[in-house]
Amino acid sequence: MVSPLVEQCHAENVTPKPHVTSAEESISDDSCPPGFKHLKQNSPHQATKPHIRNCSTSFARYRKKDFRGISIINEITKMIEVGGALGYDACSLARGRSGGIISVWDPAFFNKVQIWSADHYLIVQGTWLNSTDTYYMINIYGPQNPLDKVTLWNTLLSFIQQHPGKFILFGDLNEVKDESERLRSTFNRSEAQDFKSFIADSGLTDLPLAGHLYTWMNKDGSKLSKRDHFLISNPIIDDNPDLKAVILDRRWSDHSPILLDKNHTDYGPIPIKFFHSWLKRVGIHYLIKTANDELMANHSGTGYILHHKFKFFKARL
Repeated sequence: MVSPLVEQCHAENVTPKPHVTSAEESISDDSCPPGFKHLKQNSPHQATKPHIRNCSTSFARYRKKDFRGISIINEITKMIEVGGALGYDACSLARGRSGGIISVWDPAFFNKVQIWSADHYLIVQGTWLNSTDTYYMINIYGPQNPLDKVTLWNTLLSFIQQHPGKFILFGDLNEVKDESERLRSTFNRSEAQDFKSFIADSGLTDLPLAGHLYTWMNKDGSKLSKRDHFLISNPIIDDNPDLKAVILDRRWSDHSPILLDKNHTDYGPIPIKFFHSWLKRVGIHYLIKTANDELMANHSGTGYILHHKFKFFKARL
């Protein structure tokens, strides 16, 4: 996931409306980001259907000479150029020089079908390799204003209800569910309740984040919060119980990158099943101690395999 930072698109309201790219738009030099112009031509990854989008896909108007110091737009532009050279596809929204939302994917694994965009989100519809299910990847940059937050939740809820498929929402949602997810910053219980209601009504699960406690920190480190989220459709969670999200180390951004990963760990066969009810048995502690003393008498040293110890205890229990 690329942490969202960004701008208003061509849409005049928050209701997502697909827009077919016109021939004039495809001719314009600003119709695609640097390094992606070759995707306008016929390529093995290009879909046969026309691209449907209403978001800007260009950072060309931000010239290098205009930058002073470190610019997020400049860094994103470099990222797009590298992605284009590697064969990736992308769609982005930009707001001034300070930031934007960008979604990048490998067309060899994800086949894009349609794109929607508005002030605070970018939706990419498509299918994953070896799957016929329809997925909606929704990149979000949440607003600050409480009323705008309610409008965003209602708009996304309406979209989810009107479009059958599986949903993955991610980004800087600028909201928390509990007071413990903020440190030295104001917690609004009403806004948190609206957020939790949106998650429940949409049939989503807020995937627990591992790695660090918070995903955002201000410049002087005095305020922290877990405002970035992965909201996953419940059917996806059911089909992928090993899905996890890990907060990685923060570098030059005020947000920490988050890695969504599916990694099944096989710990091998369970050596012993221990039931808590056994601890209520009279003499259980004496039995375990006696068994351990007997085992150590027959097998001196500390190198005896733990698995065999458990099997020995199990036979005594």
